[in-house]
Amino acid sequence: CSPHHIISEVVAVLRVRALEKGLTLDFHWATRVPETICTDPSRFRQLLINLVGNAIKFTKEGTVRMIASLETDRPQPQLVVQVVDTGIGIPAEKIEAIFDPFVQADNSVTRHFGGTGLGLTICRRIAQALGGSISVSS
Repeated sequence: CSPHHIISEVVAVLRVRALEKGLTLDFHWATRVPETICTDPSRFRQLLINLVGNAIKFTKEGTVRMIASLETDRPQPQLVVQVVDTGIGIPAEKIEAIFDPFVQADNSVTRHFGGTGLGLTICRRIAQALGGSISVSS
């Protein structure tokens, strides 16, 4: 599938939600990326929609940005997509727990933003099913 096409679709769909909140949604290719990659396009699209959607949800002002690059320093080149936002951040002691089912960084997050705490668990499983991984820094 074409990573260019999938990422463009995700940006087009979620830009509306970002604009409704007064946010900017940007995209940047950090390196050259092949026209096609071997992956499940539906799962890849779902993964990006979940991650970017979360970033928009937890960002009150500023920007959400996707940055894609191709890592070639391994036997099998791998597409890396970063989602960077100016959102609320995550306390250091909660970072790994956010991938656990039904866990959110803070109970007040559930009250204010809603959600079940399953989004990032699903994202991690999708990334692993695609042969990749997911990580977070704040």
